[in-house]
Parts: sequence; C-alpha cells; structure tokens
Amino acid sequence: MGEPSNYVLELFPIPVSVSFLDSVDILSVRDLAVQSTMESSGYSNRDRNWQSSSLSVLDSMPQTRIAVEQEVLKFKNEILNCHDTDFAFTTSWFTKTSTGGSSDWHDHRNSWISGCLYLDEGEGWGQFAIEAPINAKHSLLVEPSSFNKFSGSMYTVNPVAGQLLLFPSHLRHRIMCHHGKGDRYSLAFNTFPVGLFGRRDSSIRVNVYNGTDT
Repeated sequence: MGEPSNYVLELFPIPVSVSFLDSVDILSVRDLAVQSTMESSGYSNRDRNWQSSSLSVLDSMPQTRIAVEQEVLKFKNEILNCHDTDFAFTTSWFTKTSTGGSSDWHDHRNSWISGCLYLDEGEGWGQFAIEAPINAKHSLLVEPSSFNKFSGSMYTVNPVAGQLLLFPSHLRHRIMCHHGKGDRYSLAFNTFPVGLFGRRDSSIRVNVYNGTDT
C-alpha cells in the first residue's frame, strides 16, 4: 500500500534528554552548592537568582563529572549521531534561586550541548521551561484554542533531585518563578565540540581551554 494522500510530516524534532544520575551523591553535590560563593546571574531577580562565582565546579567533583560526561556521550552519539566529534566541558556552575526568584529567557552562546542537574525538589519548585523555537522566531501572535506538540509555545519540567536534562544550547529556556519554601539549587554546564570537525572548506580544529586544563 502507498502512503495516504494527506499526512503531516513531523520534521526535525529537537531532542531534550531526561535521565537520572543514580551513581551520584546528590546531597553531597548540593552541600557544595550551598557552600559556594554566589553572585548575581544577570538574567533577572538579581536579589533572588544567583550563580556560583566559579565556572568550573565540575572539576572539583570527578565522580559527578564522569557520570555527566557519560550522559553527554550518549546524547551526542545515540541521539545526534555525532560519533566522530568529541567535546569538552567549557563552563559549569551552580545556580541558586530563592523563593520568588526566576530567570529571564536566555540561551547559551558559544556552546553546543548544555545541561542541568537538579539538586533538590519540592512543591512549587521553580519549573524549568523551554521555549518552542518557532515561537521565538515568529513575528505573529496567533493563539491556538488548545496546545499540542505543534502549537505549544513552551514546555515545562518539574525539577527532581538527581534528574539531568540535556539539550542543544541554542534553545531558549528559563527558570519559572520559584514558589517553594527554601532555596532551589542546580548544577548547569555547557560543552563545545573539540578536535577536527566540519567538512572541507567548513572544517575547523578546536582546542578548548577553560582555565583549569593543562
């Protein structure tokens, strides 16, 4: 039988990976986050939303770094099919959001795959929101009567301790208003492709130095 005459093509879906790091002592990682020196994130709610002064926190947590690295490898190899391209962590930092805090929509430039590891959870615990790319690029505002994967403007995730999200760095995202009682902590990071990648006249060889590697 041939294809039906009328059908919808679901072209170029954007992957977001959700996994759990069972091998990581999340409480110990959270303790490190609590002890970290924090500064304004610059995204919004500057008195209620911070990031660690250190931008290489994964370097001090070898076990956590290895666990996260394994998940990024799966994402780039099994989902993106980029087996021949290596990557390096460029930045990694803790975030802290107090009650009533949030962040603006933003993306991560000069990055390839970004991620967020949640260190706690609770009721009203500042959802992580991802904006639909078509919504960000469209100049028209046409309100659908209901939302599905084609018409939705954003997707939200409720943080769960030990949950790791991986996504392409160009996706705009934000922390929704944190209504929980207590501070909300997470560990975020960016990666960049390294070595030789690209094709012919669009090829490039990149080495990444993040201030700690030799």
